[in-house]
Amino acid sequence: MAAATPIPDDPVVIPLGLTRYSPAKFFVAYLLGKALVSVAGAYIGRQSAQTFETIFPSNEYVLVSAVLSVLVASVLIKADVGALVSRFKKAIRKS
Repeated sequence: MAAATPIPDDPVVIPLGLTRYSPAKFFVAYLLGKALVSVAGAYIGRQSAQTFETIFPSNEYVLVSAVLSVLVASVLIKADVGALVSRFKKAIRKS
């Protein structure tokens, strides 16, 4: 699970090593998690590239893709996701 999420791997890997968890089981699970992330990323990238190619007939889609990536990254860097989640939870509780 930790290998397929953006959380750091160390809080999971180190305790498993200290508890002498089976290296074979760990390797298989870790490999499957990383493969899942890689395949999903490649698929999403391919689909977005095809979408941009239909919208922008020439190579402008590469520039648009780069600009959108920078915009999304800046929003994620500046946004306090924890505060947004707590606001969302409070709004749900009030409903």
